[in-house]
Amino acid sequence: SSQLLLVVMLKNIAAVPRPDFISRCQPDVVINPTVISLSTLEICTNLDQQIMNDGFKSFPSGHSSTIFASQTFLVLFLIGKIKVSETSYFSWKLIISIMYPLTTALKISLSRISDHRHRIEDVLMGDFIGLCFGFIFYFLYFTNPFGIRSTALSPRKIEVDPESKNPFGLKFSTYDLDPK
Repeated sequence: SSQLLLVVMLKNIAAVPRPDFISRCQPDVVINPTVISLSTLEICTNLDQQIMNDGFKSFPSGHSSTIFASQTFLVLFLIGKIKVSETSYFSWKLIISIMYPLTTALKISLSRISDHRHRIEDVLMGDFIGLCFGFIFYFLYFTNPFGIRSTALSPRKIEVDPESKNPFGLKFSTYDLDPK
């Protein structure tokens, strides 16, 4: 959800028109026959404000960002769980844990271009944002899947402690993730 917040903020700041904006606008060429020149929204015959506002939210791609964040997290999680680093380079574990999720993410990202909802730069920036957030949140909460000592935050647990001096009687502690 953090990556989606960043994407929505960037969409509202950048206000880049989508590739299908002309079909959303449905310009009246009788009013302004020089449609090729710069114009304002006054030439648009579509009065649906929601469709017109969404037409200015192309950069970056939210679908690409979300799918790459989730699939990057999934790839790192699977690498850690099935110990891909301990197997031979070409194995079914490699294909399942790395290639399939990233191929799926790439296919969804490219579908946004073929559907004329985004340009290539919109999708690439969404992919980059998703990759960054996927890596950040994986390494924030899980140990390093490649066997290197992790600096991850341990998952928190909350317990009810009647002897706690906390006003709600709660005790906060963490689990130890890395074996000593």
